[in-house]
Amino acid sequence: MTTREKPPRSWRVDDLLDLGEKGGVTYLKAIPVLMLQRWVQGGREEGVANHVWTEELAKRLVSSGLVRPFKPKGTSNVPAALIRIQNSRNLTRPRLIENKGGGIFWVNLPYYESLLQDYHQKYCELYPKEYEKLFPEGEPEWKSPSPPKVRAEREAERVLAESEARDGIQSILATIEQALRDRQQAVERLTEENQRLQAQLEARTKAAPEVSFVHTSPGFHRSAYGTTVTSIKDTIRDMLKRAEHAIRISTRQMDMFTDELIDLKRRNPDIEITVLSRGPSGAEGDRKRLAGRAFERMKQAGIKLPVEKDTLHSRLVVIDAKEVLVSSADLDFTQLEGEFNAGIWTNNLDAVTEAIRYFDNLLGLSQGN
Repeated sequence: MTTREKPPRSWRVDDLLDLGEKGGVTYLKAIPVLMLQRWVQGGREEGVANHVWTEELAKRLVSSGLVRPFKPKGTSNVPAALIRIQNSRNLTRPRLIENKGGGIFWVNLPYYESLLQDYHQKYCELYPKEYEKLFPEGEPEWKSPSPPKVRAEREAERVLAESEARDGIQSILATIEQALRDRQQAVERLTEENQRLQAQLEARTKAAPEVSFVHTSPGFHRSAYGTTVTSIKDTIRDMLKRAEHAIRISTRQMDMFTDELIDLKRRNPDIEITVLSRGPSGAEGDRKRLAGRAFERMKQAGIKLPVEKDTLHSRLVVIDAKEVLVSSADLDFTQLEGEFNAGIWTNNLDAVTEAIRYFDNLLGLSQGN
């Protein structure tokens, strides 16, 4: 019949008390106490104080009077008794003792120190006379002493350093997280702006370009307009309100919309306003003095005023790259109020692009480029 192997477990005090029971060699019960003594007096240094030698254990047992001198090779039975109990009961979770060879045994300390301390107390109670023989000159300090001041200070320094390191890491992580949040917000804003611009572009692409016929008619009696139509002037005023980046004006003479252009330049210094004309000396009629005054005021406001005296005859207003008005009227009171003039306004991009190309070419020629 096969014997079932015992499940692995840890050592208990009762296992240690069984030392020597079968053979009646009760001196073996002192071995765990001597192991604990070496550990305590060795400063609890792992790798050193948790190793015992068979020969030293045997000498200690003999010198204490717990046993007669051993016969040759008789000392091998001293720590081996623990090995036998450990193997027979499968006390391997974890092991208490291991044979390293050469009469040296390793003891699993500090893991089993509390077990040996409990056994030490039990041994004192059960075998007081044997205990006195083991320590005739007094016992060692069995309990772990308080850590020295230097060790405590080093431990405090270590804890502080770890705390500061954690704080530093947390600070760096917080900075990185904030940067990531800022980047994410920037991406979201750019995405929204891109979607808005895309929607505007699609809407503009889908929307059919507009075209309007505009005119100035001082006497238009057969119309629902009444007696006067000034849609050229009104159209230019509305166009100037929509200007954002650039205004191009070609007119032979000019004494109207001066205040509007100067106010636009003051509100938006980056807007580029160019008025190409024949200059104040080219103005005609009673309003020549007003044209000269308007020219000087616009010049002081930073409006570009190139002059083409000989060949300029076109009248047009281009706003940004969005809309253009081409008409027969100069931007002066006489032609926008008192004469019959007509023109076309449109936001057709092809027409606007060609008008800009025409104006820039005319401007270049007037400046000798």
